[in-house]
Amino acid sequence: MSNNLLDCRSLTKDTIKRIMKKAANYKNDFINGRLRPELSGKTVFMLFLEPSTRTRCSFEMAIKRLGMIPINIYGSFSSITKGETLEDTILNLSKMHPSAFVIRHQDSGICCRLLDITDIPIVNAGDGTHAHPSQALLDLFTILEKKGTAKGLNVSIIGDILSSRVAKSDSELLTKMGCNVTLFGPATMLPERSYMPNVKIADSMKEAMSEKDVIILLRIQLERNSGGNISSLNEYHKHFGINQKLIERKTIIMHPGPFNRGVELSSDILKLDNIEIFNQVENGVFVRMAIFWWIISGGRKEK
Repeated sequence: MSNNLLDCRSLTKDTIKRIMKKAANYKNDFINGRLRPELSGKTVFMLFLEPSTRTRCSFEMAIKRLGMIPINIYGSFSSITKGETLEDTILNLSKMHPSAFVIRHQDSGICCRLLDITDIPIVNAGDGTHAHPSQALLDLFTILEKKGTAKGLNVSIIGDILSSRVAKSDSELLTKMGCNVTLFGPATMLPERSYMPNVKIADSMKEAMSEKDVIILLRIQLERNSGGNISSLNEYHKHFGINQKLIERKTIIMHPGPFNRGVELSSDILKLDNIEIFNQVENGVFVRMAIFWWIISGGRKEK
């Protein structure tokens, strides 16, 4: 049995816990030099039709560590430039019988629509402003590593909420696992208060930062024409950026990347012990390995 990873809303708590456990096993095996290529010989098509560094490299590393073969397809070098639709591209590539597709695309909901034309498992690597489930899963994994549990944690997500698929996926996943999630950012970058059940929107930076276990920062989504009502990046940093003085000792700071020094954060915080940004990058490989294990093998029980 195979699965798809399209968003966080459709994941059950049991599935999330199994992915977390498998990712922890992969990380422990890697640290101890006993990583096994469990899916050796299988092939994964990676269609990254939006710019990406961390996510694309992380998926490719995960594929190779499992012994699989990644085949990268870039928009500028594909038949899409000749007028072929993504749907027809997927329809044709499916006849080559890959084990999975990994897709990043600018259109929200595109991965869901592709289910109608292929039975090959799909991993959504980010679609428009809709979802980025693997990022949310690696964020949860990083939180669990540092805090031991998600239940009852107070989490703030600060930045360009309205245009961010990470904000949406993190909110869905973390509330499902028992976190209290608060959102904050410029008024022009905040959704309506009815944006999502069980998610609070703060009225001030002080409220968003105070007594939080986790703070997740987001950059301004300039590629989605966001931030048009921000007078300048310096002004953004002045009112919504963070520095060492704002961070409480117990609070861990996270960011999906790429981060912009001097905008959402000051360079001085990157050397603090409670900065988990680079650990997120490391953990992303192991979480994405676990995702492939789940979608391709059906998450078979460990021997």
